Amino acid sequence: MQHNIMKTFNFVEVILWSIVLLLLITGGYRTHQFEIAQIDVFAVLLLMIGIRSYRHTSNFVSEPVKTIFNKIKIQFEKKPFQWVFSFFVLYTLIYSITLIQGHRSFNINAYDIGYIDQPIWSTAYEKGEIFLKSNLSRGLGSYLSEHFSPILALIAPLYRVYDSIYVLYFLQSFLLALGALVLYLLCVEYKVSNFGKVILPICFLLFQPLKTANLFSFREDVFFVPLLFLLILFLEKKYWVKFWLTVLLVFAIKENAPIVLFLIGAWLLIKKERLHGLALITISGAFFYILNSKITPYFSNGASQTLLVSRLSFLGSNFNEIFNNIFFHPFYSLGKFFVVKIEKRTFFYLLTLLLPFIFFWRWKPLKEYFSVYIALILILVNLLMTEHIIGFHYECILIPFLFAGFAKSYASSEKKLGALNLAAFAIILTLCVYGRSPILTLREWLPNPQHTCLEEGLKAIPQTASISTQSGLHPHIDHRKIAKDFSKIENANEDLIVLSAWSKISNYPNVSFSQELKKLSMEQTEKYKPLFESKLLSIFCKSGTCGYYQELGTELQKIKCLN
Repeated sequence: MQHNIMKTFNFVEVILWSIVLLLLITGGYRTHQFEIAQIDVFAVLLLMIGIRSYRHTSNFVSEPVKTIFNKIKIQFEKKPFQWVFSFFVLYTLIYSITLIQGHRSFNINAYDIGYIDQPIWSTAYEKGEIFLKSNLSRGLGSYLSEHFSPILALIAPLYRVYDSIYVLYFLQSFLLALGALVLYLLCVEYKVSNFGKVILPICFLLFQPLKTANLFSFREDVFFVPLLFLLILFLEKKYWVKFWLTVLLVFAIKENAPIVLFLIGAWLLIKKERLHGLALITISGAFFYILNSKITPYFSNGASQTLLVSRLSFLGSNFNEIFNNIFFHPFYSLGKFFVVKIEKRTFFYLLTLLLPFIFFWRWKPLKEYFSVYIALILILVNLLMTEHIIGFHYECILIPFLFAGFAKSYASSEKKLGALNLAAFAIILTLCVYGRSPILTLREWLPNPQHTCLEEGLKAIPQTASISTQSGLHPHIDHRKIAKDFSKIENANEDLIVLSAWSKISNYPNVSFSQELKKLSMEQTEKYKPLFESKLLSIFCKSGTCGYYQELGTELQKIKCLN
């Protein structure tokens, strides 16, 4: 009887692994009425079967699965770096292609890539007085009024080589995947086995917050992943020149960089690297205060207008008030935090972040496992400052510390649990919160003929024209001096208003332009006149400039699919 039960469980386990692999490779199937694409539920079943199996046999996987794992293990152990590099290339290609297809099918809008694409382009091609100039940004019209991210200027030379937003899609996937290669080097430093050196980067590339960060537009936060991994590696190896050069780059990523660098400074003190630790703590603390009280308010046109203040508005109306409440009224601030920020989704957010690691982490000695504590502190900062949703870039800053603690603990667990048990357990826990394969997104984002036609029409708009357009079209035509977000006719003053009423365009905020389009089409305003109108694309020219753009109207009439 017991033998038959074991055979049944073994059979079910093989089926579940087969389903998981099939969903990873194909993306599964999804309609409005039915879906079989979520991997989580099958991974949870595998976890339950694995725990039962381990209790009875001390093996987390059945014999049939163990045989397959052993064959994989042999291959991974022969050339671990080559395998990790292959996964790095595969990840970069899959996600780059997915994002490019998302762009071509108008599933990516100006929020947030439009805020970043135009500033990089203007840095590459314009010689203006405003650094990282953005028509979408507040204050002085620089992206620095949104976030302190001068590192974005380093991308500008790539736009001189290839003038396309596709550069950002590739770069984002490349930078996030690069974390796998640095994690491999960290595994070497922590003396993880050859098999583990491949398994950990696989878990990293399968980590849901990494996946969702990649599929959500482009943000400067992606630089945190490889650079903070490098910082941990240089710290562990005591490569101080490389460490401090990397620190300078991290400072240039975003205004929250001083927080993580302050924590790394504390880690250095605990490791008895007092000189480096005190220097980093002092510089980080001073820079955080100056940056958020002086520099960002200057670009944002007022201290009360910065994003940091807006996100912590429940603690005060300006930076100094928020700073005073946190440090001099901690219990008041903590009470406000629990009342305002803790919700039901907070617990799911924490589960997604912590489940793949919580069973592996070690906590002592402190100097060896302080990366775990840094990760937990950064999660607390995220709970304080961001929406508790996996799907943006906010987790990029803490992912390297989650996996650094994982790698350090993994090395000490291999002998105790066994290489195969540990690898299977790690992968299953990661898949328990994985969600859907990016292949499904790639399939759903394939452009149709109408998308291609609309893209062709937008390419006809001369780069010299100043435009006002909706967020769903903005990333396609923002490589120009003036490209603003359209809201109402009264607010527009550009040469052209470019709109589309097509429902297959991702717009944020999700507002209707039907009333504005009706006014423009029926010439109810003297400010703008119709230049070209079709179901897919409508362009209106400012009175007094229409003669200059008649050639554009004629060219659009020649595009048959638009008419």
